[in-house]
Amino acid sequence: MGRTEENIDSIIYKVKQYIDQNYSTNLSLDALATMVHLSPSYFSKLFKREMGENLSTYILNTRVERAKFLLRTTDKKAYEIAEAVGIYDPVYFSKIFKKSTGLKPKEYRERSGADEMERKIKS
Repeated sequence: MGRTEENIDSIIYKVKQYIDQNYSTNLSLDALATMVHLSPSYFSKLFKREMGENLSTYILNTRVERAKFLLRTTDKKAYEIAEAVGIYDPVYFSKIFKKSTGLKPKEYRERSGADEMERKIKS
């Protein structure tokens, strides 16, 4: 019996929701595939086909987006934010953050703080 488009949408939605709520934990392809009762290979292909990016890229992007939020809204140090989003190597965190945003975490915080001040002044 083949999978229906509705069933596939439900599987992808369930995994995305799980990742969005558990981005700070160890998220492996095997564990996520098991959660939706699929083989890792099939799940990986399905996720890429439906999302347009592979699973690891989606997880990293989710973590970077959360890190951006934390940089804008807290005064935690970059390594603390890295750990909070599930990346335990601060050098790797800085590298992927810069690759994603074009800025180091400190630069991002400084720029987002300046942008916020400009918005307050203009309003």
